[in-house]
Amino acid sequence: MNNVLPDNIKKLRMEKNLTQKQLAEQLGMNGATISAYENGTRAPSISNLCKLAAFFSTSVDYIIGYAPPKSRIANSMLEEALLISIHEVVSDHLNRYKHYF
Repeated sequence: MNNVLPDNIKKLRMEKNLTQKQLAEQLGMNGATISAYENGTRAPSISNLCKLAAFFSTSVDYIIGYAPPKSRIANSMLEEALLISIHEVVSDHLNRYKHYF
């Protein structure tokens, strides 16, 4: 996983002058979860990405580092990278919660 997602979560949290624990409490999460997101050792689930975006009044696109491409080649490369990132997040989510399926 690249550093855009962890860096953006940390940046948004710090802009609101919140500790990891305070942010976690606001979102109904564990402080260790926010720490793992910011360290890049864990990716947020889609629902948690949505919670983060809503809390910070921003978009999921911003948090994950998506920027509109400047060319068709860049668009293709970005789509591929985005699909890989989505696949990683969904796979991680399915692996962690496979007992529900």
